[in-house]
Amino acid sequence: MHRSLVKVAGTTLGAVVLAGCTSPNTYQPEGNDMQHAVYAGKAAYPYDSHSEMAPHLFCTVAAGAPGTPSPIITIYNAGDESYDEFELWVNKLYTLHVKKLEAKSQLSFNPKDLYNAAASSLVDAPANSITTVEIYISSTGKLLTAQGPILPR
Repeated sequence: MHRSLVKVAGTTLGAVVLAGCTSPNTYQPEGNDMQHAVYAGKAAYPYDSHSEMAPHLFCTVAAGAPGTPSPIITIYNAGDESYDEFELWVNKLYTLHVKKLEAKSQLSFNPKDLYNAAASSLVDAPANSITTVEIYISSTGKLLTAQGPILPR
């Protein structure tokens, strides 16, 4: 049964990726690039938290618009629980504060909004360099790893 669920999830997410790389649900963070870079400079990856695979969070990484190498990162929340006020972490280096990911919804993230401690954004990273996508909920101390990322071929 678990294998069938994984097959269905993979097929569904694959169809979504092939349908298009842009999303009407692209997250619009508050603040400007400088504020995001400063925030990332102060943020610390929660190494002291035990990460766990989130059973209802899936991630895809697709190439950006034609002519731009920047990947679009999309998180799908297939569960019944919303996630409020969390840190999105990519490769344990790049971060962005996110207000909310609703239950049974998706959010796409522009790599230009994700920064590391050295104030570099993820904007020029190739899609296949993104290996882990996690959310850290500081109010509960939970570090959840999204399944994937699923990359288009």
